[in-house]
Amino acid sequence: MTEPQVWTLIGLFAAIMLGGMTLMTTLLTKAINGRLEALEGRFDGRFDALVGRFDGRFEALEGRFDGRFETIDGKFEGLRGEMNARFEAMDARFEAMDGRITGLRAEMSARFDAVDVKVSALDKDVAALADRLWHS
Repeated sequence: MTEPQVWTLIGLFAAIMLGGMTLMTTLLTKAINGRLEALEGRFDGRFDALVGRFDGRFEALEGRFDGRFETIDGKFEGLRGEMNARFEAMDARFEAMDGRITGLRAEMSARFDAVDVKVSALDKDVAALADRLWHS
């Protein structure tokens, strides 16, 4: 074998080795990318599942809280109605008491007027008796 043939074989061997390394690197990169994409898909699926579970749980909790708040709102509305009824009853009682007091005031005024008339008449009678007694 001559020297140019040896150098040709060395070049050929180097080209084959470089080509093989390039091919292996490309295949390895594609395999790693495929595995990473598969892992990414699995993680995305799991994260989506977790998000779905959390969304479901949060919606359930939100529904429970909404139900409880509506129940509490109903109780407050019931209490509001009961208190309004009691206040209306107390207003009616106060109005009745006010009417009774007004009636008593009118009755007492009438009685005082009657007593005043009687005292005036008695004063006239006492004045007449005194006049008779001292002028006679």
